[in-house]
Formats: sequence, C-alpha cells, structure tokens
Amino acid sequence: MGVKRLTALLERFAPGCITTPAAKDIRGWNVSVDTSIYIHRFFRGPDTGQVDPERRHLHGIHRMALFMKSADITPVFVFDNAVPAESKLAELARRESAKEVVSREYQSEIERAARIGIYKRILKLSPGDSEIDSSDSNEYLDT
Repeated sequence: MGVKRLTALLERFAPGCITTPAAKDIRGWNVSVDTSIYIHRFFRGPDTGQVDPERRHLHGIHRMALFMKSADITPVFVFDNAVPAESKLAELARRESAKEVVSREYQSEIERAARIGIYKRILKLSPGDSEIDSSDSNEYLDT
C-alpha cells in the first residue's frame, strides 16, 4: 500500500536520504522488491512485441531477477496485494454501475436526437403542404 506523500515528506525534511544507488554499490545486499508495483509496470508498459502480451509481466520480473543475480544482489520479492480490499471492490462495482447508467443515457440521447431530426423535417414542409399524407405520417410516427 505505501504511505501517502512519504516521498514529499522525506524530500522536505531529509533531502539527502533518497538516493538511487548503482548496482555495483549494493553488491552482496539483500534487496526487497514490492512485486505488485513491478507487475503492474511490466504488464501495462509498452508492448515491445518480443513477448506474449499476456505474459510480459512474468518476463519483466524474470529479467529483473536475472539482472540482480548478475549484479550479485539477492532479490526478496514481496507480494502484498493478493486480494483487492473490500472498499476497492465496492468502488469498482460503483464505477460499473455508473458506466451502465451513462451508457443508457447516451443511447437515450441518440434516440432523442433522431426524433428531433424527424420533427425538424416535418416542420420544414413547404407552406403549400398543409397536411401530411398518410404514407408520410407513418414514416414519421414509427420511430
């Protein structure tokens, strides 16, 4: 999950504590990796076409492990997001419901625009046409 705005807090009160070490500087270390972040990063990253799109997150994790092994770094992969939180599931359900409502409203507006177009064609009849004959009225009333 992480701590919200932790980086901003550290940058403000301890600016020198955040560093990006080179791999040679941490040889022999055990490094923990928040795997869920990297899985999402590799899965949603650009498609290079070299790997099956459904397995590129696995390929990315494998390449990271190989790099760390070659640099004599021991990765400790941490999986802490096994199941979405109950609140997240509720939020996803709410979004899906809202999406359905918007979709229905959109379809309704399309139908309304079509009816307005028909009414405009009826109103554009020439002044000599005082009535619409029955074949024309069926065309306009069917929708």
